[in-house]
Amino acid sequence: MTNYKGFYRLWDESEFKMMRSFKDGLLYSLISVPTTKVMLFPVDRVISSGQSMMFADSNTNTSFKKILFKTSYGSILPHLGKCMSQGVLTFSFFKCLREAVNDPQDSQTVKVLKSTVTGSVAGFLSTVLTYPVESSYKHLVIDEGRHYRHPGLLKALEYRYIEGGRRAMYQGLSVSLVGSMLFRGIYFGGFEWIKNLNGITREDSIQTVYPCALVSTALAIIVTHPLDSIRMNYIAASYNNVYHFNSVGPFDYAWSKMTPIKFIKGLHWNLGKTFSSAAALVVFDRILAKYS
Repeated sequence: MTNYKGFYRLWDESEFKMMRSFKDGLLYSLISVPTTKVMLFPVDRVISSGQSMMFADSNTNTSFKKILFKTSYGSILPHLGKCMSQGVLTFSFFKCLREAVNDPQDSQTVKVLKSTVTGSVAGFLSTVLTYPVESSYKHLVIDEGRHYRHPGLLKALEYRYIEGGRRAMYQGLSVSLVGSMLFRGIYFGGFEWIKNLNGITREDSIQTVYPCALVSTALAIIVTHPLDSIRMNYIAASYNNVYHFNSVGPFDYAWSKMTPIKFIKGLHWNLGKTFSSAAALVVFDRILAKYS
């Protein structure tokens, strides 16, 4: 037993090196996610304002311009809070899991499949861990067109707790998990597939890789937009005290209350998120290519 290195050392020096892989992924994502989100925040701000208008209260005097400039500076903090908590964890989990199942002998098809599966798992884990923050941010987007309450995430969490208790903070989790798994699977797997299709190598520049990320991100948004619409409409319904504290509640609400047009309404706003989400993916990918 005198030569025993300790569990942490054995794990860190094992074939998978999962702990070190997660730490590296955390560092790389802390560089890529906040940087790209801050740089492209003006675009995301316009998108959020447009989504707020979709849920504006007809009894209040609201306009796109008023929503856009009401909290234009302060809103960057909850925006970053949501993106950093979920985005950073997603990229960290993805790197850790992808390297754990990596095999140099894999064919291109298997590599794409593994990226898709590990991306889905990463999306699932990050959503479970950060859903109260994500849910609160969605409430802020909806609330800007209704009450103009305090724009902070902490206040949004407080409102959710007061209005519906602790369970209200997890309202819509089931549909969010399905959407997140689909989105991240296409987001990472589609990116890997398009890179292979175009012969992208580790030496290629960001400018070369960015179009690949744009296509995979846009495809992921198009596929998962109906699920995002269910979530947003379901959360908006809570303003009228509509609560379904079970996993099938959002789907039951969609079946009974949502018209077909509501499933595709606002797709153009969601597609606007393509630019910042693709940029974060490309920066993260190029850092991985350089240092992994």
